[in-house]
Order: sequence, then structure tokens, then C-alpha cells
Amino acid sequence: MQFDPVARCGDPTEEKVRERRGLLKEGERAAMVATAVKLLLAIAKGAIGLLSGSLALLADALNSGVDVIVSSISWVSLRLAQRNPDEEFQYGYYKVENLAALVISGFVIYFAITLGIEGWESFGQTPEISAPEAALAVAAFSAVVCFLLMRYLNRVGKRVNSQSLMALAKDTLADVLSSSIVFLAILATIYQIPYVEGLVSIAIALLVLKVGLETARDAAFSLLDVSPSKEIEEKVRKAALEVNGVRGVTSLKLRKSGPVILGDISITTIRTLDVARAHDIADEVERKAKITVEELDGIDVHIEPCVGRNRLVAVPSVEDEGMDSKVSGSLGRARFLILVDAGEEGNSVFKAITNESRDEPLLAGLSLSKRLLEEGVTTVITKSIGEVLFHALRDGYVDIRQMKGNTVSEVIAALERGELDSLNEPTRESGEEAARKKMREMGSPPGKP
Repeated sequence: MQFDPVARCGDPTEEKVRERRGLLKEGERAAMVATAVKLLLAIAKGAIGLLSGSLALLADALNSGVDVIVSSISWVSLRLAQRNPDEEFQYGYYKVENLAALVISGFVIYFAITLGIEGWESFGQTPEISAPEAALAVAAFSAVVCFLLMRYLNRVGKRVNSQSLMALAKDTLADVLSSSIVFLAILATIYQIPYVEGLVSIAIALLVLKVGLETARDAAFSLLDVSPSKEIEEKVRKAALEVNGVRGVTSLKLRKSGPVILGDISITTIRTLDVARAHDIADEVERKAKITVEELDGIDVHIEPCVGRNRLVAVPSVEDEGMDSKVSGSLGRARFLILVDAGEEGNSVFKAITNESRDEPLLAGLSLSKRLLEEGVTTVITKSIGEVLFHALRDGYVDIRQMKGNTVSEVIAALERGELDSLNEPTRESGEEAARKKMREMGSPPGKP
């Protein structure tokens, strides 16, 4: 049976969509609050600045006016991010968030440069202002309000995982610093102290510039589909390898898209897997990855047949002589099982185990299969296998091959040359099923001799 090896498992469930949309809605409300607060602060600082003649307060009012535009950009981006994918934007509108963060960081950088220039030009100046008490009160009030707003935006931004909101929080931190500088400048003017405004302005400008550049870098990396982090990659990889049936991870790609992470992963499993079981494995990989990384919104799982020599092979034998052991015709009743590590640097006997269940009258196959799965066996090679043991191994995603050769070394060599066919069904009935069939043929009810 052939099937498309790409299992599209990235579509979020309805519950996941509602949860993500609810978080984005919360972020949108936070941006609306920021826009309204900054607009009121701009009006208040502009009015008092004109009344008192404080150029520093008027400049801060202008900065708050620019911030209204910045917070509006964040608001619009979060609103757009809630839109469903369509024919043109098939992955959704999440990256509008990253674009908004990049634009906001540009305003932060511009503010930092402007602040630094103003600080340099104000060296030695002690301007006079009227109504200094009102100017001081407005500057202090603005610093406190912006500090509280910054904490609110930062908290919501982290919960929503919104890059634009966290960028807006950093921009609001610049407002806190700016209003603090204005307060110090007005205070220095009252006491005729020179240089204070200039020195503090330059120091804070450098700090704000650093914040702006870091925000711009993170936003640009997200737009360029840079991996979120090696730590997150490792978590997803580990989650996939924990899924029963996954033999390895050959490729993993993750990228940020606004508040979410999207990705693609290629896993290997046994060659004989049917469509339904391959789909189940893909679903489980997606489920475990999303549980492990909360921001992961979608991941496409590509399934490939297991190739290469990194596997643990079990070969039934009549003796414990390592690679020279003579093979047994039966798996369930073999005296020994030689476990061979087929590694990149050659083959070696991992260990030999005694088949302690070979003399059990009933369900010997279940006991042996459990032992092999506990040892981590990925491939079994045999001439004969019953129904119970066959299905127990297949349920554990063990590759079962038809034996060729008289010794373990000959069998492994044939495996490496690709000469061993896959067994897709048992070669015989189990002893228990054969006994029940014989009783039915004799006319006795099953289980009653």
C-alpha cells in the first residue's frame, strides 16, 4: 500500500484557535489602553509646557504624540493578527506583529538619537520657566503613569507572546526615562544647576538605543524565519523521539510567526507501516510537541522509512557463540537471541539473551516480545513467527524480516545488502490458536478438551 508520506498535522484545533484569538484580543485591548493613556499624557504635557514655557516638557509632549502613533501601530497589528488564513495569506497574518515590532523599534531608535543630540546641545544651559510646580507635577505624574503602563504592557505581552506589545513596553520604558529627565531638568532649572539635563539625557539615550537595536534585531530575525532557539528545537526533537514508533528525527525546522511558532519535522519509522498507523504516529508527534512547547501552533510531520545501520537487530540462535552462532528456525522457541548493534562503525554483538519463555505452554510470544521491546530492539530477523509474537512486535513498531543465512554473521550481511524481505504477516499460527482450531475440528468447544 502506498501513501503520501507527508502528514499535514499543523492545522490547529478549533479550541486552539479560540484560545489564540482570545490572547490576541487581550493584546489588542492592552494596545488600545496604551494609545489612550499616551494621548492624554501628550495633551497634558503640551498644555502645561505652553503655560510654563518649559521646552523640555514640550519636547516630551511631542515624544508622547509620536508614541500615540507607535501604540496605534501595535493595536492595528494585533487586530490584523486575529484574522483567519485566506487564499493570499495561507499561514495567517501573524507576521504583521513582527513587522509592527520592527517599525516600533525604528521609532525607539529615532527617539534615542534625538534625545542624545538634545542632551549634547543642552550642556551648560539653565533655562528659565514659569509655573515650575505645575511642570514638575506633570513630569512626575507622567513618569509614574508610564512606569505602570510599561509593567502592564510587559505582563500582557509575555502572556500573549506578542513581540509588538513587548516592543511597545520597551518604548514606554523610554517614556519613563524621558519624563524623569524632564523632571530633573525642571528641578535643575529651579536651582540653577548646569549640565544635569545634558549628562542624564546622553546616558539614557544610550540605554534606549540599546533597547531599540535589540528589539529591531529580534523583529528582523522573526521576519527572516530564524529559529526561535536551539533549546526549543531540542525540546521538540526530544518530544518526537519519545513517541512510540519514531526511530529518529532527520530534519527539524522552526520559525517565529508573530506570537506563535510554526515548524516542519521529518521522522523515520519502520518501512512496513500502513497509512493509518503512520497518521497516528504523526498526530502523536504533533500532540506531544505542542504540549512540550506552548507557543507551537502548527507543525507538519513528514514520515520517512528507516534507513541506515543505526539499529539493534535480534537474531534467534541455537547457541551463544556471538556472530558465529548458528541461527534457529523459530523465533518464539529459540534458545537464545543474539542482539547485534548495527552501527556506523561496523557490527558488534550488543548482548545475547536467553529465551526464558521458550518452554511456556501459553502466550510465550507475549513474554518474548515484551523482553525484546524493553531491550530496545528495532529489527527482528526470523524464518518462522507465530501470530501472537508477530502482532505484539508490530504493535511495538519493530521491523520484521525474512531470514537468509546459517549463522548470525551471514544473516546480518544479507540485511546490509538489502536481501531480506519484510514479513507483513505471520508465517504460521500461534500454538494457542492451532490448539483451539484442532479442538474445533474434533467437535469440542474451544477451551474444553
